[in-house]
Amino acid sequence: MFPLLKPAIMTTLVLKGVSVYNEYYASNLYLQRPELKTISTALYTFTGPYGNQYNYICAGVLITIVPILIFFLVFQKQVYSGMASGAVKG
Repeated sequence: MFPLLKPAIMTTLVLKGVSVYNEYYASNLYLQRPELKTISTALYTFTGPYGNQYNYICAGVLITIVPILIFFLVFQKQVYSGMASGAVKG
C-alpha cells in the first residue's frame, strides 16, 4: 500500500514543508527571545523607522529561496505525479 501512497505523501511533505518554512506569524508570536529567530523574522530586522534596507531584504529573500528551490527540484517528479494521480478518476 505504501508504494501507491508515495506520490501523495511526497506532495504533502513538500507543500506543507514550504508553508512551515515560510511561516512568519507563528514564529513572530511564539519566539519572543531575541536569540531565537527564523529567517522570516530575521529579515524583518532590516526595517526601521527611518526606512527599509531593501538591498539586504532582497539578498535575504534570495538566500531563503535557494533551499526551497533545491528541495522542490529534487522531489519534482513525486509532486507532479501525486497531484496528477489525485485528479484522474480510475
